[in-house]
Amino acid sequence: MSMLCKCGYVMSDKIVPNKVIYWTYTKENWIQRSKFAKGEFSFVDSQAVWNCENCGRLHFRRNKVKYTYSIEYTELNNINCSCSEKFTKGEVEEYYSVNDFELDEIDDKIRKDESYEFPRKVGFCPKCKRIFVQKDEVLKIYCLEELIDLEVK
Repeated sequence: MSMLCKCGYVMSDKIVPNKVIYWTYTKENWIQRSKFAKGEFSFVDSQAVWNCENCGRLHFRRNKVKYTYSIEYTELNNINCSCSEKFTKGEVEEYYSVNDFELDEIDDKIRKDESYEFPRKVGFCPKCKRIFVQKDEVLKIYCLEELIDLEVK
C-alpha cells in the first residue's frame, strides 16, 4: 500500500522491513504482542502510524477517519495545556511504537528472555489531541492538522 503525504511525498510499505510504518500498541496490546513473539498468543491489535520521511508528518486511519499530525513544537514549555506537565510525570496515555527493524530486535530479546527498552516514549493528550514523541533527548510534539472522513456518503 502507499499513501500520499500533504507535502507530495509518496510513502510506501511495499518493502518489508521498513522505517515508514510505526506499529503502535496500547500497554495491554503490547503485553499480548510479547506473548505473540514467544508463540503464546495468536492475534495482536496495533495501529499503523505512517511517518513521512520528507516532512515528518504522522498519518493514521481509525474508524474510517484519516488523521494527519504535524510537528508543532520541540519543547514542552511552549504548550498551554496541562498535558505538558502530565507528559513529564508520565501521566498521559502512553503507547509503544516501533518500526519493523526495532520490532525484530525486541522480538529477539523477548524470545531470549532478555530485557529491552523501547526506542521512543510516545504519549497522547485526549484534551488537546497532541502526540508526544521522545527519542533519547529529542522531543517532538505533534498537533492534529486535519481529519478526513473516509466514508463516502
